[in-house]
Amino acid sequence: MKRFSVRWAAVARDDLERIVSYVALSSVKNALAAADRLEKLAESLHTLPHRGRVVPELERHGIREWRQVTEAPWRLIYRVDKVEIVALVDARRSLEDLLFERLMHSD
Repeated sequence: MKRFSVRWAAVARDDLERIVSYVALSSVKNALAAADRLEKLAESLHTLPHRGRVVPELERHGIREWRQVTEAPWRLIYRVDKVEIVALVDARRSLEDLLFERLMHSD
């Protein structure tokens, strides 16, 4: 079976750190467990990266090379062509609002 290299974009790594920090406010144990689950989910993309579903908000605009896998309540969004994790977001938030917010604050 072919294995793919999985990389994290800096912004996605920052997403993970923010999630872990937030969860740690309530429970360090739960924060470490969440980090472990999310990192394992990302690493699982080494094989079968196409298994994730196309991100619906992007598919509406004809963009199909971005996929997502979930570890409730988070969505791990990645580019399937490079297997690069580009975002880790709370599934309860609007992805469109989050992307707009990031664009407004980018350098």
